[in-house]
Amino acid sequence: MAHNTVVECILYDGMTKESQQLTTISSGNEVQVMDTVDAHFVKVRVTAAGKTQNGYMYRTCFSK
Repeated sequence: MAHNTVVECILYDGMTKESQQLTTISSGNEVQVMDTVDAHFVKVRVTAAGKTQNGYMYRTCFSK
């Protein structure tokens, strides 16, 4: 399901404080939400700069 971010957010490779930052997604960009993993993260697919990446973003990046 496609959603647009409401704030600038970071795409992470995991769901911990030590997770690597893969890219930053600007406010208003569309991402493909693949799974609502837990209370804080969703698994997403993002295409940025011609490259598709899978990772995790905070739920707060999206409107309710």
